[in-house]
Amino acid sequence: STGMVFYAYQLYIESGAESAMSYISDPVHVTSSGDYDLNDLYYEGDGVDPIKSKGFQLEIDLRGNTTFNRLKLIRVHYESYNQVPKIYVAADIPIDLQNEYAYLVDTGSIITELTPEEFAIDSTEIFICQELASKDNILFAANIEKKTFNIDDFDARAVRFRKYTESTSGTGYVYTYVCDESPADDYDYLTTEIMPPDTVRVIIHNFREWAGIPTDRQVTTIDQIRFDRVEFSYKDQYQQDYNAFTTNFTINHTSWDGTTLLIDMILHDYLFDGTETPTRCVLRRFDYQDYTFRYSYTASGAQTIVSDITDMSHGYGGCSILRPTDTSNPFAWHVAGWHNYKKYHDGVNYFNNPDNDGDTSKEYMYKSDGIELGAEGPNIIVSIEWADITIDDVASTSETYHVAVSPGESYSNYSSPLNIGKLSWQRDEVYRLFISFKNTRGQDTEPKWICDLRMPKFIDNIYGYGRFTHSMYTYTHARRLFPVVEIRPGSWPSDAVSAQIYRVPRHKEDRQVVTQCLAYPFTYVYNGWYIDRAINPLPTYDGTGNNTNLVKLVSPEINITKNIASTGNDFLEYVHHFGDNYITSGGYGALNQRSIVKCRACTPKTSYNLNDRTGITDMTSVMPLDNQASFAVAGISFHNYNDESYINAKGSTGLVVKYGNNSWSAEGKRLAIVNYKTNC
Repeated sequence: STGMVFYAYQLYIESGAESAMSYISDPVHVTSSGDYDLNDLYYEGDGVDPIKSKGFQLEIDLRGNTTFNRLKLIRVHYESYNQVPKIYVAADIPIDLQNEYAYLVDTGSIITELTPEEFAIDSTEIFICQELASKDNILFAANIEKKTFNIDDFDARAVRFRKYTESTSGTGYVYTYVCDESPADDYDYLTTEIMPPDTVRVIIHNFREWAGIPTDRQVTTIDQIRFDRVEFSYKDQYQQDYNAFTTNFTINHTSWDGTTLLIDMILHDYLFDGTETPTRCVLRRFDYQDYTFRYSYTASGAQTIVSDITDMSHGYGGCSILRPTDTSNPFAWHVAGWHNYKKYHDGVNYFNNPDNDGDTSKEYMYKSDGIELGAEGPNIIVSIEWADITIDDVASTSETYHVAVSPGESYSNYSSPLNIGKLSWQRDEVYRLFISFKNTRGQDTEPKWICDLRMPKFIDNIYGYGRFTHSMYTYTHARRLFPVVEIRPGSWPSDAVSAQIYRVPRHKEDRQVVTQCLAYPFTYVYNGWYIDRAINPLPTYDGTGNNTNLVKLVSPEINITKNIASTGNDFLEYVHHFGDNYITSGGYGALNQRSIVKCRACTPKTSYNLNDRTGITDMTSVMPLDNQASFAVAGISFHNYNDESYINAKGSTGLVVKYGNNSWSAEGKRLAIVNYKTNC
């Protein structure tokens, strides 16, 4: 029947062992409309109705299978949105171990039905249960112990870099806290000693390398060392553990020989007799945004590539990581500063904070080459890729977007059920990425965090990623963006046979891009403010009352799902405009109101401007109403329609915003697209 379908499969030996469930497929939609008609002009959804004329051909990769001789195909079917799915075994077939692929056709057959609980048991990690109970012929497991496998030595993290030109001289700052977890050795560049009766000595070997100071900088002096707290652990002669936490200390001696930095601290509340062995020493600041060392330097003015991240909750401070001399060598990453990127470090990227937009010193968005967008670590490479998809190949038709069927294929746009899993990731949104590995027994690792990845802005000069739509002859294309995660050669965990990348869902409360909107202008007619035609530009502020900084926003989230809720951190950001690349049809009245406007191609921005952003003074939701009176926002009355003669005008649903920036970049733009954003 109609709805959305997912597939998975399981291999097994008849009367024997079975594999874990495969990862689930992309969704495919099912409607009664033809998927191979001349065009998708009349392609549409359905109610919950049975369909007997459709099926799916599936190809399953069996390469690497040397044991299992049968295959079960699982169909997960959602008949409607937010419904509990129906799960069926759709096929159960023998497979030949000599074949690399299995080919199946699913036309809706049902061998047996599975409950969601049965499917979850088959498709998740192996576990041991202490208790079993049965009710209504359903087996329930309790007191479960999960069986996972560990790859603790695999570091999945990746960071983003920026590229800049060094000043020939200046003042530099280090934000890294001193965290010596192994005082007896200097693999982490640190050693700690106890000097009776009351002094702790910390030695930073090769201070410049430890701190991640760019190699072009020659440190001339270190003139400030600033810490607020000492955390010191040690064992006495009887191997008894002691922990010292104090703010009552004095840095009474330092020395710097151009390579090694020595720091002596008197702990005023502690006495040592010389039999103690240090086991840990941490020097911290109370405010993670405060620097710990200040130094002067000279430089040749070379190009520098560096990543700066910070920790807000675990007490590690900042961390600077230079471009490794050899990105394929883990030790080169260690030397470049990865040694200070501790296991539980937050790894916060300043670039992800929209308040830093326009600040070039915070543009940490590249791989280690400082050129290509993405992220890198010792074991992981994250790239940002794009692909164009045709959404309209009859650009001269004003009433609709539609495409013809491709020869031997379905439609090139999202009418095709084969394209539904090829959506774009939201531009300028931040996504949290994880990776999980699976072994031959079907056991999964706990997810390992990769990074919080901010997708590119809508700017064309960044590798063409910003080209959202463009017209070429009679075609309109959409450019979808998506990350690609690669594991470096030689870094694959030895016990793992597969991996899956996970993206943490972004809900309305934690999205930065709350919604992307079309902006409608207002115009002042003889008796008040009215919605203007969409094809007219947003008025430009000139201080004369011709523009009162009103704009009406429409989007699926505003008009359909209605899930917009304001917070104190909300703002609007101009993205792009369609300008004159549109066609219209229909219309009513002297001003040709109520016409259909079809946008065909945007005018991409080439750079970010601080005036792209504006604060929100006030806003109010509006909706179609008969005999409607005027609305008001921030004390300004307006009408939710653009027919001042009021001939059956009802207006439309939308969000009317009074904005604050009198120089907002969207002003003067026709068919402007803006993001409603929040700094969550």
